[in-house]
Amino acid sequence: MAVQTEAVLSKTLKRVGIAADHGGFELKEFLAGKLREAGYEVSDFGDRQLKSDDDYPDYIIPLALAVAAGTVDRGIGICGSGVGVSIAANKVAGVRAGLIDENFSAHQGVEDDDLNMICFGGLLIGHALAWELAQTFLAARFKGAKRFRRRLAKVAQLGWPDYWSGQYAWGANPYIERDRNKWGQFVPGAKAWDRHLRSTHAVSGYHIAALDGDIGHVEDFIVHDETWTFRYLIVNTGSWWPGKKVLVSPLWIERVSWPESKVFINLSRQTIKESPEYTDESLVTRDYEIGLHAHYNRKGYWIDELVNS
Repeated sequence: MAVQTEAVLSKTLKRVGIAADHGGFELKEFLAGKLREAGYEVSDFGDRQLKSDDDYPDYIIPLALAVAAGTVDRGIGICGSGVGVSIAANKVAGVRAGLIDENFSAHQGVEDDDLNMICFGGLLIGHALAWELAQTFLAARFKGAKRFRRRLAKVAQLGWPDYWSGQYAWGANPYIERDRNKWGQFVPGAKAWDRHLRSTHAVSGYHIAALDGDIGHVEDFIVHDETWTFRYLIVNTGSWWPGKKVLVSPLWIERVSWPESKVFINLSRQTIKESPEYTDESLVTRDYEIGLHAHYNRKGYWIDELVNS
């Protein structure tokens, strides 16, 4: 039995996010329909079509980010076993996801542990049971007892901070923000970068868009061997300028579209084409950097470093 009836549930929480891969697609569609019938505002994070080769992180991570940001009140994540979506969701700071297949944990997880995302194994749980557990989960409320808050605070200390801080998207002058009160803090007028850590492997292959069209893709990075600061993106110009590579400083990035896997820079294609040549054998000396920055009429990063030293 669910904790409350559907009529009561529809008045308690309004915004519910749901996401699934192919293993949970059928159950997602069923639950989304039942939630809408019960009066919830349902945000479907995908997949929107049944595709046998889709990947659950592509849908679960956006859902988890929405839960953490508070744009949805609770989340429901589904894959074949429920294990993968649980692991992925719990990588997002502020998300407390649990794989649930029985009624007690569906409400106790919320009451004691402030569970905000429930996960199901779409190939393992029946539709009727999943709907009952979803109702129980959505009806439950965190009790807020001192001992529960103390335990959650200890868990929260393990959460990743917004790794890059400072004014640049990829941390041209990065540092780790250690003041927990500033994590996720809104700064009026600041660009809304997604500052969560990504590996160089994850962004290799991202397309590079100049002011007047694409110029290629990210092939590699040049990193300072002492400070671990990203100095340049190595851009393979592909079919636009076959056989050539160019360097782009993170300081010249206008914005990054993570959903599109695209980096936007405020330079024209012709200006880039006329830049100093770069090959895999090139040595990035200070003389080379001075010439590169002079070509783009940009101040070198080392000038700020000299001023601040």
